[in-house]
Amino acid sequence: MDSVISREQLEQRIRSIPLLSPVAQQLLTVISDRNHRLSDVIRIVEYDPHLTMAILRFSNAAVNTSGREITSLHRAIVRLGEMMVFGIAIKACTVEIFNRPLCGFNSTAGEIWAHSVFAALAARAVAVRSSGLQPSLAFTAGLLHDAGKALVSPFLEGRVDELLEGQESGRWEDFAEAESAVLGVNHAEAGAQLARHWNLPTALCESIRHHHRPSKAPAEYRGLVYAVHVADILAMMEGFVTGADGMSYRLDEDCSRYVEMDRSGLDRLVLTIHDEFSRIRSSMLDQEEMAELC
Repeated sequence: MDSVISREQLEQRIRSIPLLSPVAQQLLTVISDRNHRLSDVIRIVEYDPHLTMAILRFSNAAVNTSGREITSLHRAIVRLGEMMVFGIAIKACTVEIFNRPLCGFNSTAGEIWAHSVFAALAARAVAVRSSGLQPSLAFTAGLLHDAGKALVSPFLEGRVDELLEGQESGRWEDFAEAESAVLGVNHAEAGAQLARHWNLPTALCESIRHHHRPSKAPAEYRGLVYAVHVADILAMMEGFVTGADGMSYRLDEDCSRYVEMDRSGLDRLVLTIHDEFSRIRSSMLDQEEMAELC
């Protein structure tokens, strides 16, 4: 079958997605540095009034139970955690990805954001349990792993049933393989191209590209990719899906070589993630508010 998406069409879609804001880029650079300090994060955020406002509002709604309003940016960031601050910055400048319905996946507005946040928290938790992985980098990789869905979604509209039927019949292994068959590219590959367009580090580009096929990732990034792969599966198992592809993916058989996989440990990990995610989700800024910040 001929490819539905030409190289020119994909590049045009990528160019239509706004670049990460300078603030988001700076936060990514700082947070990825193991030796950074909280003051480095504050110094970046305090010069962006819209992001400062979002963080203060989110902090007061999400975790402030004392009844006293949080007016200090330092206190707000301490309460939220710098990874959630980065998440707010990402969402504020990528409305086209995280706040829109993905009709090509039969996904409603907000589903991909919820899935991405849960996967980010899970990837960070998995990284903490694994030697040699940087939790902050794993969080970012988990947050961005499905960004490519926004790129291919328009080209899948009206074809979801065809892809699901082909997968159920055994014609294709999973939904990503079905995407490749009918479009010539899947959302993971498209997302990696978007990450390169954003000038993200190679580790993030590779984790996005291979999160459904972690064994194909370059050896130096494989631990990170497996952490994101496991996090993606955990998010789907816990009901945080992004539409029609749902639970169409299987856990890679080599996961145990890279990620601690004992059942009791994973159960405790998932409970912890749920607690953290619930606190975040209960007070997420609604889509209209976030759109106003862009």
